[in-house]
Amino acid sequence: MSLPAEILNLIFDDCITDKALVATWGLVSRQHLISSRFHVFATVALDDANSHQFADLLDAPSCDIASLIQELTLSSRGPGSGSSWFSDVLPRLPPLPNVTTLRLGTSKWVLTERMRHLLHRKLRSVTHLEICNFPFAHRAPAISFACGFVQLEELTFFPRIHNPEMEPPPKLVDIPPTLKSLVLRCSAGDEKSPNWFLSYLGRDSAPELTTLRVHEAGQPDFTLLARALGRLGPSLCDFSLDFSDAIVEEAFLRNYTLEKSIALRSIELTLGSSAMVDLAVTFLSTLASPVMEVLVLDIWVNPSKFARHQWEALDTLIANRNAAMKRVELRVGALFTWAPMAANIRARMPACVAWGLLYIFVDGEEC
Repeated sequence: MSLPAEILNLIFDDCITDKALVATWGLVSRQHLISSRFHVFATVALDDANSHQFADLLDAPSCDIASLIQELTLSSRGPGSGSSWFSDVLPRLPPLPNVTTLRLGTSKWVLTERMRHLLHRKLRSVTHLEICNFPFAHRAPAISFACGFVQLEELTFFPRIHNPEMEPPPKLVDIPPTLKSLVLRCSAGDEKSPNWFLSYLGRDSAPELTTLRVHEAGQPDFTLLARALGRLGPSLCDFSLDFSDAIVEEAFLRNYTLEKSIALRSIELTLGSSAMVDLAVTFLSTLASPVMEVLVLDIWVNPSKFARHQWEALDTLIANRNAAMKRVELRVGALFTWAPMAANIRARMPACVAWGLLYIFVDGEEC
């Protein structure tokens, strides 16, 4: 007696990370072969060690796995990795119509214009793009490459820029109107010039993002970030922000507001200034959203200065929003171990405790 296919697939899904087991499963029957091939090839990671073998496999006349690939990662393995494998293999790859996720990881090679066009042509269905520490000569080709995927919905943009000091003049780029989520590192190798992506977000033609996560914001980014927040006010639901240093952090939080962010449901702030709780209260008090549900503060506390922070003011601010608030998460790092840290925070935030909103993590552990 055999189990229904639905039950077998659920069991199979639990074993997906064990490639040997998945491959063995495919030898049991033709039905299982179809399922195993789907799971084996749904996620493919290519690097200098395996790319030529994979291209040879796809070249085989009887090979029909190209349509099974849904996630593709391209990277280099070691310090000696060169660009030859990528320039050799990419032209050999057939169109991959069902790849919806593309990840570009750490590499020593830079995408040429020809390679960028090939990726756009062969991967037309990409909706999720991650560029993490992948090198580009300048910001302009990095942004153009990302925006060349016309169905893009989610973008993580952490490129490594080789020549930030030699930037050519920015070109207007049309961000795909489908884009809903952007995770952005501002500095990208240069802390002296603003991030161009922020300037595009402030334009009237910018897409209506629902998620914006900005890392390493610097002084040159302030005006563009404020304009982007104003432009995205009616649509932005999830916002995360950290800064390049404590001085920059204080300057932004004391001089800019969230008064146009009327749809925010979740905010995460990573703060390192000695006045971080006070700054959080100042900044959050400008929030106009009536639907705020989740607040995450990632802060660094010197236990000897604990009493100086406005914990009570933060508690009052949150209490005034209790109708919508569901979670207040404090991620606390300490200069030295102080056992009563969590207990002292709770004692100063009684409203959050009473309503069951407060969650405290000290050095990564929930207290």
